[in-house]
Amino acid sequence: MPSKSGRGRGRRRGRDCQSNVSDTKPITPSYACFQESSQPTDTKNSQPTYTKPSTSSILEQSSSPSSSTCINTSTSSSTEIPNLFNTNCLPNGNLTANEIYKAFINNESTCNDTIPNGPKENVYFLLDNHRNITRKTNSKSSQFPDDCGAWDSHCGRTVKTDFVVQSDSTLRFTCIKDGQYCFEKQVKGKKTFIPFNPQPSPDSIVTLERYYTPLKRDKMYKKRVSTFNRLPTQHQDRVHLALVEYTGKFSQTSGPHGNAKHVTHDYTRTDPKVLDQIKEDIKAKKTNIDIYKDMVFKDSENAPRDLQQIRSKRYHDNKHSNLDSSNVPDQVWEALAMANKHEFVAEVVYTRGNNMPPSIICYSQMQMEDMKLHSEHDPDSILGIDRTFNLGPTYVTNFVYKNKKVVKKSSRDHPIFVGPVFFHWHASYYTYHSFLSHVKARLDADVKYIDIRIGSDDEGGITKAIDKVFNTSERLLCTKHMKDNVTDHMKNKLPLTKEERSHIMSDLFGDDGIVTSNDTIDFNLKSENLCNKYPIITDYYTKRLKNRLFNHVNRPLKKSSNPDRLWTNNNCESMNHRFKIATD
Repeated sequence: MPSKSGRGRGRRRGRDCQSNVSDTKPITPSYACFQESSQPTDTKNSQPTYTKPSTSSILEQSSSPSSSTCINTSTSSSTEIPNLFNTNCLPNGNLTANEIYKAFINNESTCNDTIPNGPKENVYFLLDNHRNITRKTNSKSSQFPDDCGAWDSHCGRTVKTDFVVQSDSTLRFTCIKDGQYCFEKQVKGKKTFIPFNPQPSPDSIVTLERYYTPLKRDKMYKKRVSTFNRLPTQHQDRVHLALVEYTGKFSQTSGPHGNAKHVTHDYTRTDPKVLDQIKEDIKAKKTNIDIYKDMVFKDSENAPRDLQQIRSKRYHDNKHSNLDSSNVPDQVWEALAMANKHEFVAEVVYTRGNNMPPSIICYSQMQMEDMKLHSEHDPDSILGIDRTFNLGPTYVTNFVYKNKKVVKKSSRDHPIFVGPVFFHWHASYYTYHSFLSHVKARLDADVKYIDIRIGSDDEGGITKAIDKVFNTSERLLCTKHMKDNVTDHMKNKLPLTKEERSHIMSDLFGDDGIVTSNDTIDFNLKSENLCNKYPIITDYYTKRLKNRLFNHVNRPLKKSSNPDRLWTNNNCESMNHRFKIATD
């Protein structure tokens, strides 16, 4: 009896292959990579000359490949295609399953190591996929890097389809029903699945896996990657290939990565081979600067974007690999012993159920006394606190302040001094509460009350811990971070012009803006005027900005001796930069 089935994968598969697929579109021939020069030549005494075409010319001319060749394109520049590179066009959209299979088993198809740089419109490439096959055996995802920009993986999807390879080397969709391989057929307008008779041999069953993803900045430009999990025995040596298709009009207008907030340069994904080389150099105990210089001098086209990329790679590698292989009990005992052996280690924090090494609070007695003295005698002294990373596998949170007793000769300004430093593994409220409670207890050791002013950015864990531990102290927010957050929200969330955004920023942070209001009445009046002038920002302002601006910017500003200067956390940022330089 034929079995009936509802909807599902059959509709897509039906488009790939009908029940009897005997005639398919021929595979579009590859494009030539040389063209005859238009310069005049002496036909009697000279050979024809050839010039290397541009990327666009390659995609406009076609010829058949003469032999099966694997081309190494890993060192090609962004404006140059390797001489022997061949590519195929897609005049009618994505290839069908039959066309993909034909391309795989065609021994004359040209296989490439990497996807070439340059615009790619309605073309496909056959790639050597050995590296991704190895990655899959290690439970890692496949990688097909290119220079198109950021792809939207959240909109990506994978479709797996089973086929039977027929005697004429065409594919026919199949699925398993009641333990038998069946083919799809329409019976009286209904989709039914009829068992093959006889059943196909296991060697003739192949699974085609196709991954679809659009470009983030242009959803109409799409990429598809096709692979077979296995091929018939006579073609098994071609199973290591992958076919990558690009369809649609490539948008020449690129932009930064979708997660980038403070950069404007175009994003191009770094080749995984570059990251692998960075990892090997890190294991070889090279410094970040040496790694960057060596790779840039060796091959500037296949090098890290900047020094920060190497720092980030080192940080994440240490965080995920070093901790897994470390012996936490040994680290606990070693850290506990440091509290009595090292004068800089003030306290070791280790909580129940923690599978991480202990956190450590570090400072010397002189540091604490000096910070306490400045907080006590200078009413304008602000203790800045900030968290940094990329210094190793741990977070580093530290206090900084300006030493008013010293004047730097070069800048004629007071130098920045560092206070207590906290090395920790989690950026949670409980973690910061432990650190701040320790510092407050040391500052309040004497009977005399000290009015402390603490400033930070708007990180939730830190601000909540400050409010709980230093509940009588004045807390300031960094206006630079606030400006960045407001600008980012208006640019990406609200339909405002550049001129309107500029006016709003002036109304908020200008010399006569909301943050410099004389009193509560003036503050509320200016806030009301802003919301009436720009109703679209009312919800964001009332929920996210108003209380923060009044309690942590305007009110502390009026209590300082310089009420016209907005506070920023630049001192902490400068100290963090010094830490990074010292650890590179």
